[in-house]
Amino acid sequence: MGNLSIILNEYKLKLAKPSEKLLNQLLRKLSSDSYYPDAKNIQKLQEISSPDIDEYLIDCLECYQQTAEMFHTDSHDVVALRAVWAVLGFSEQHSVKQWLDRFISQNIADQPVYLSILYDMLKLANAQHPAVLRIQQYYAEIMPQLVGYQILQKLQITPPDLLDWSISLVLTTDGKWSTPAELSEDERQKRFTFELALSSPQVMNDTYEVNLENASSSQKRRMKVKDSHIFSIDFDQQTFPKLDLLNLKKFIEDIEAQYGISFNFEQIAYLSVSKGIPRKKIEQWIQNRFEF
Repeated sequence: MGNLSIILNEYKLKLAKPSEKLLNQLLRKLSSDSYYPDAKNIQKLQEISSPDIDEYLIDCLECYQQTAEMFHTDSHDVVALRAVWAVLGFSEQHSVKQWLDRFISQNIADQPVYLSILYDMLKLANAQHPAVLRIQQYYAEIMPQLVGYQILQKLQITPPDLLDWSISLVLTTDGKWSTPAELSEDERQKRFTFELALSSPQVMNDTYEVNLENASSSQKRRMKVKDSHIFSIDFDQQTFPKLDLLNLKKFIEDIEAQYGISFNFEQIAYLSVSKGIPRKKIEQWIQNRFEF
């Protein structure tokens, strides 16, 4: 159970019995780390929303905001946050809408850690919620600056929903998804995987993630790059080729030259595109070594 869930449970005796019963419905859902509000189960959360519950959830969120965990992008209680925001999405209370508006302003001004999650949950509850419309306007203003959308523009692709799309691909040096068991250690060192994920804005407004690694080798090398940060294992970032996603062809060529490898562009190990993204066009882009 995450810290927000603990806070929700800790103060529930303050509620009147009918409201406590409603809160317990939410807490039972949060007892599972895999709980995720979606289009099928979102209406169950609407049954939990009430003036008392909504105000209680806001109070608990205020308490949670005082904890250091709230500001850790990788360790916050996202299971409870998603559910609480989904419940609040059904609220018609002015005070709740004001709180959400302030929270959005804080995220925009500081770090957009929670905007994408908040947007997804509120949109499920009420696509016309003022907070949803405000986040949509914010994203519309910054889209031209985000690399994922710059790539879509160069590919002349417009997803049906500009805030709900994804492209995921994997290239390997041998064209295979999994590592052949018979490879020697020297061969494993030379077997690299290149993963690229493009999407609508995620945490910190990230629209891409690149992962380069020789995962099956005992001398593992790994580089993970997002819009917002770089993570590396045994790669010298001083000599590592500069990643420019709009010139991905050169980056791949530099990697191949530096490590004496060659990626298989004809046999794509994995490719997934969301509905409305032309798969054939993405395949051609890959096989053209990411030239536009």
